[in-house]
Amino acid sequence: MRKEIRYSGSGGQGLITATRVIARAALRENKNALQSQSYGAEARGGATKSEVIISDKEIFFPEVEIPDILLLMTQEAYTKYGTSIKENGIRILDSFFIPDYEPISKAVTHTEPFTAICEEEFGTRIVANMMATGYMLGITKVIEISTFTQAIGDFFSDNKLTLNIKAAKFGYEMTKKGKEEETDQD
Repeated sequence: MRKEIRYSGSGGQGLITATRVIARAALRENKNALQSQSYGAEARGGATKSEVIISDKEIFFPEVEIPDILLLMTQEAYTKYGTSIKENGIRILDSFFIPDYEPISKAVTHTEPFTAICEEEFGTRIVANMMATGYMLGITKVIEISTFTQAIGDFFSDNKLTLNIKAAKFGYEMTKKGKEEETDQD
């Protein structure tokens, strides 16, 4: 198993932190992981790209060329990376910032207004990264949500720790609700 994950959005959205937590969680599950990032000259507000590779084998090539999983949090990210995904990939979009998108045949696209939901549920946008990651984990099962929430503790403490864990679990639970609704409609 080798999964290549790319997150892209804007500086300040916490996408680099999210992929660092994913990598740490993968290591906790005795998987190999490699995380990298790039961002524009503007630390906050500039374009960012953060990637993580998770594998049960040794990772020889450290770059994501075409991701299996793609999380896009801004229109600029969507424009730049929105169609760069492997066949049968999973694409997740924050519909708060990307209200209009084109479906692509090679990937399943999931959209949720993560940023708006965070403002409503938690009174802040700051944990949209963790909510979206929890959502991604609920869909992909690339690592366990419990391992991910434990790894959050390696990066945050006190109130920030609690808020980030709540947001991740909330995102994860969103995928269960969607599956229940699909089942109800069958």
